[in-house]
Amino acid sequence: MQQMCLSCCCIPKRYVIVLLAFFGYINMYCLRTNLSMAIVQMTSQKNITLENGTIITEEPEFNWDSKQKGFVLSAFSYGYLAAPLGGFLATKFGGGTIFGIGVLMTGVTTLFTQLVLYLHFYLFIASRVIEGLFEAFAFASVAELWSRWAPPNERSKFVSYSFTGIFIGTAVSFSISGFLIKLWGWPAVFYTNGIISVIWYVFWYLLVTNDPADDKCISNAEKTYILTKVKRNQEKVVIPWRYVLTSVPLWAACAAKFAFSCGHSITIMCLPQYIKDIHNIDIKQIGFISSIPHICAIVSYPLCGIIADYLRKNEIFTPTQVHKIYVTIGFLVGTVVFFIAGLWSNFIASIACMSMFKFFISFSELAIQVVALDMAPRFSALLSGITNSFLTMAAIVSPTVVGYIVTEHSAAQWNTCFILLSVVYILGIVVFVFFGSGKQQHWAMAPSEKENAIKFNHIHEQTKQNIA
Repeated sequence: MQQMCLSCCCIPKRYVIVLLAFFGYINMYCLRTNLSMAIVQMTSQKNITLENGTIITEEPEFNWDSKQKGFVLSAFSYGYLAAPLGGFLATKFGGGTIFGIGVLMTGVTTLFTQLVLYLHFYLFIASRVIEGLFEAFAFASVAELWSRWAPPNERSKFVSYSFTGIFIGTAVSFSISGFLIKLWGWPAVFYTNGIISVIWYVFWYLLVTNDPADDKCISNAEKTYILTKVKRNQEKVVIPWRYVLTSVPLWAACAAKFAFSCGHSITIMCLPQYIKDIHNIDIKQIGFISSIPHICAIVSYPLCGIIADYLRKNEIFTPTQVHKIYVTIGFLVGTVVFFIAGLWSNFIASIACMSMFKFFISFSELAIQVVALDMAPRFSALLSGITNSFLTMAAIVSPTVVGYIVTEHSAAQWNTCFILLSVVYILGIVVFVFFGSGKQQHWAMAPSEKENAIKFNHIHEQTKQNIA
């Protein structure tokens, strides 16, 4: 990748990358969630007032039933099933390269949304799958970038700062989309998101390298600090597939990611439709109200990262304990609030429950994202891709299940969905607490790291014997 140096050299390069990744996530989630708002207008009747004051009702531009809507909303997630491939490509070609290309191509494909919609329904579905494919590459590859740029005691902070862009992107998408749709119609949402993503990629391409060792603009002091702390070597990476695929902690992380994604998908893809079905609110208000829970996550996510790094740096808890505590907090609150939302169909109570859910589920999401970096830094992108496949399965299943349950758009049917989510979270807690881990796995160590570990254990045993 070519590189352009910043004139403001006082900013550590790793923070520049965090900032650009943050904006990258904003773009990714605007691209992912824009359809959730646009589909409300695309499939709703419109009341048009004529010059003489007569009000006529215009049929929806796209007359899709609830099952077709569920299929449309979940199509993006089918492409996400390629996340392991994205992790593999990042391991081979670099996390920065694949992340940038993933966001760029998602944006470019989005620019053709209106065209493919008018051509054929299934061509539109295919375009959403392709968008999901490229975004899956981006989402999985960033773990490889952090495995080289983020010192261990800054990992949670870096992940949380950049991942805050997910919630800002979702909040911005919901809030701004309503106004864009009111002013220029639903196509404006897709054109705006696509163009901004292309502009972002120009900065990413010019400023980001895959490894600090290859960066020409980083200070010598920062480069030495990162390379000393991260200790990534240039040994050939051979993926130990047998150990990866039989790793119990990895499958526990997959189960936790599936549980997390069920609720996350509901709040991203189905919340605008829920607000319209139950409370029949104007499109502009739907956008603002739908963004409130995600604004809560914007506050909580950086806080979660700072607390996690503090607990680890000061050895108050081990990485494994931090991950398990965080997953339990997020899932337990999710269980309670979705159960309450399922029994109490009050508008204010529903939004309050969703907001509380998004605030506390940040603990769980951060733990699940960082665990791959802790378990296997050398293969973090691959592990992130595998776990993201389970996130994708939930993102496919959730709106599809909602489409089959919510056929009459009634409060009782939505309540059934919320109560089912509570059960999923309870199962997620049980699996991760019993089988999850944040300890670096033996199969993830480079040969030199294994030698050092053996020497350390030998010295540690001798010390214990001498003391005895």
